[in-house]
Amino acid sequence: MNVLLFGVLADIVKTQRIDIESVSTTDELIELMEEKYPEIKNYNYQIAVNQKQIEGNCVISENDEIALLPPFAGG
Repeated sequence: MNVLLFGVLADIVKTQRIDIESVSTTDELIELMEEKYPEIKNYNYQIAVNQKQIEGNCVISENDEIALLPPFAGG
């Protein structure tokens, strides 16, 4: 599945898009991302599945588009 990253999260991973396999929930995705990129743990971020922000754990499939959204600063 495609995982899109924005802002500081894209800076940490050094790309705006990665392909992740073998996860079936957003909790598994978070665990995998934080294991592979430990610095992500330092930031609060939201997860969107198919352009809808979710709360808590959510089942995801290969065809879903996932986005990790850092806090947005206003100005």
